[in-house]
Amino acid sequence: MTSPCFSCQTSPCCSHLELTSFPIRTQAELDQALYFSNFSNIDTTLSADWRCTVYFLSHCKNLTSEGGCAVHNQPEQPLICVNYSPYKCFYSKTMTNKAEPKADLLWMDSQRWLLLQQWLYSEQEALPFYPAWPEVQAQILRSAYQGAEPYQQSAAIIDTPYANWLIWAEGQTELPAPAKYSLAQYRSVCNSCSSWCCSFLSVPLKQPTEFKDIDYIRYCLNFEGTQIAITDSGWSLLVKTQCSHLQNNQCSIYQQPERPRICRYYPEQDCYYRKTIAQPNTAQYLRLAQSEFELMTDLFHFQEQGQLYPLPDVAGIKAHVEQQLAESAEA
Repeated sequence: MTSPCFSCQTSPCCSHLELTSFPIRTQAELDQALYFSNFSNIDTTLSADWRCTVYFLSHCKNLTSEGGCAVHNQPEQPLICVNYSPYKCFYSKTMTNKAEPKADLLWMDSQRWLLLQQWLYSEQEALPFYPAWPEVQAQILRSAYQGAEPYQQSAAIIDTPYANWLIWAEGQTELPAPAKYSLAQYRSVCNSCSSWCCSFLSVPLKQPTEFKDIDYIRYCLNFEGTQIAITDSGWSLLVKTQCSHLQNNQCSIYQQPERPRICRYYPEQDCYYRKTIAQPNTAQYLRLAQSEFELMTDLFHFQEQGQLYPLPDVAGIKAHVEQQLAESAEA
């Protein structure tokens, strides 16, 4: 029997990476969905059970120009792909003709989320009511689906801190001196920032404890524009993208009603992005692209049932990766 994969024309499983899924029960969760939908190369859905699912649109590095897999049946192919049944393919059923409504799912863009937000607005945090699904479909379909804007590399997304760390780890240069701000400057520190919060999305990852977790991370890193962030308290998946409202390194809807409140009330003086992504890697925060993550493979050891033996702390992982980088540069 011929696999359905051979008749698939679009390879949606190799161009859609699911980032997260969460219920829509509160105004904050509705705002979170709107926030995600503002980013380039991000598509979102709303299901009949009131869940938002977020996808990163990026091609797997192993996807060939003919739509095949360059590592099919090879040891490099992630087991999450090997074990995926094409006869029960979720992607082919839902990711073709996104503008057409599905029985229990709607593809949502920022205008559709705004429409839903306005419809369900309440001063109470919990959503005031849950309309019947046919009523939701009728209301949402008033707005034509536009789809995700394509990702465009820009000066705001050039990853200078990561590049500086790689060059330093290879022994080629010193790290730049940290910036210094006056009291007045730091009060409005966003004015001197490279808009990292508008150029990266970060979603939590399950901290790896078994083989399938490592396999899943390697699968994610096959997609262009992804990185892994590691701290002693948790792991995250990062994707390089850009908010569609970022213009000339400024927010074009600043103080406008359509600006997500997650942005409006973000504490710029305690910015997660400035402390982490905007800095070269540290002993407390380490982010790795695919090539550098593969330098960790010597640290992975598994028990008979697939459980992962404990990894070193972030400082230990960082030292191991940097040693590998330095040795490669010397070779």
